[in-house]
Amino acid sequence: MIARRSGGAFTLIEMLVVVAVIALLAGIIVPMIQKAGARALQASCSGNVRQIWMSLREYIALNTYHLPHCTRRPSQPPAGEEGMPGLGETLKPYLGNPKVMKCPAEPGTYYGADGMSYEWNSLLNGKAIGQENLNIVGITLEVPLLADYEAFHTGASKPGKNFLYADGSVVTQFKQ
Repeated sequence: MIARRSGGAFTLIEMLVVVAVIALLAGIIVPMIQKAGARALQASCSGNVRQIWMSLREYIALNTYHLPHCTRRPSQPPAGEEGMPGLGETLKPYLGNPKVMKCPAEPGTYYGADGMSYEWNSLLNGKAIGQENLNIVGITLEVPLLADYEAFHTGASKPGKNFLYADGSVVTQFKQ
């Protein structure tokens, strides 16, 4: 004969088992949600960088197919770049939404100071499209036009940055 409890109450053991199962599921699901959130921020940043590329393409077409002259970082320009505008200021007339200059994963430090989360490669200032690569001893190196200021993105617990190349491709590179 099977013993039955009176009433619909749970025993303390049953309640502890339910709590343990919920804690186990939360331990599995929460990191997955965090990783998905990080991937979403990285994808949103990539989308912003592609929109910057579209604005840059328009600028280039209207300026004899030459890249702009911009400082790497407007709030702290490197020597020789004092007084130069930042990329955000240069592309302002071409941007549909100036908020694309902010990486969603960036805490706002750079965007607050420079009006953008992305660092322009000022080594390419004024270069004609097609001349943005470096040739060293017969080897051509593809050089990014811009990148996140810092490694705002995480993948497999490694920090990473988005890079924009002259062909319009956006590549996320994680540190080894």
